[in-house]
Amino acid sequence: MPLAVADTLSGHVSFTFADFAVGLAQIKGGKMKSLGVTSLARTPLAPDIPAIAEELPGFETILWYGLVAPAGTPRNVVNRLHDAVNRRHHPARHQDAPRYHGTRRCAHEPGPVRGLHQKRNRQMVAGSEGSGHPAGMSA
Repeated sequence: MPLAVADTLSGHVSFTFADFAVGLAQIKGGKMKSLGVTSLARTPLAPDIPAIAEELPGFETILWYGLVAPAGTPRNVVNRLHDAVNRRHHPARHQDAPRYHGTRRCAHEPGPVRGLHQKRNRQMVAGSEGSGHPAGMSA
């Protein structure tokens, strides 16, 4: 359990942002109350939890995991790793995992992931302009 969640459960902090897989278990167990999900829309995994974007239009924060390799890794090695991971985590093998973990699989080819990072960085900078806070930070 992440320390932020443990601190929230123990009352040391008033609230936290928790990844859905950890938070949903605590919510379903009656130990935490969800104020909202950070996706643009409600999730079918917990449709009774509102999206924060319902009150703050455009609010979206998505946690995602990615497999990375050092710059300069030969393309054939990257492709081999990509193919091996996708074979292992093929949706047909893990049909119930998203419902259980509160996650959604979103596979990308190796090249476009760089574009996702760049797009997210531009969004963070644009969102922080005029706030007096560094990119990605808010009051």
